[in-house]
Amino acid sequence: MLGRAPAEAGGGEAVNGTARIALPEDGWLLWAGGPGWGPVILFWQYLLAIALVGWALGRWAPTPLGIRDWLLLGAGLTQIPLAVAVVVVLYPVILGLRHRSLPRRFWSYNLQQLILFGL
Repeated sequence: MLGRAPAEAGGGEAVNGTARIALPEDGWLLWAGGPGWGPVILFWQYLLAIALVGWALGRWAPTPLGIRDWLLLGAGLTQIPLAVAVVVVLYPVILGLRHRSLPRRFWSYNLQQLILFGL
């Protein structure tokens, strides 16, 4: 859907003008433009950061997930708070690290299990 803000009223210059636009609840605002100090949509920068992190995790994370898998997971995680997304990403990474080197002492193994349970 393409929309435009209402034209300003009056013929002269205005100071401290306000325009309110009601967006539908079933859509996203993906692009906005305007002169000078117009609005900024932060979704694209966030998606670029997610893509870079997904690429890095796909290359170096100790998991069976590839770059494509991390990119798809990251795209899905854009709709939840960042702290929750970090926990979701950390879980397979920690499981991969745990799989690489199993602890030799029972207390170390139990501590790892408790950390995973808490996560």
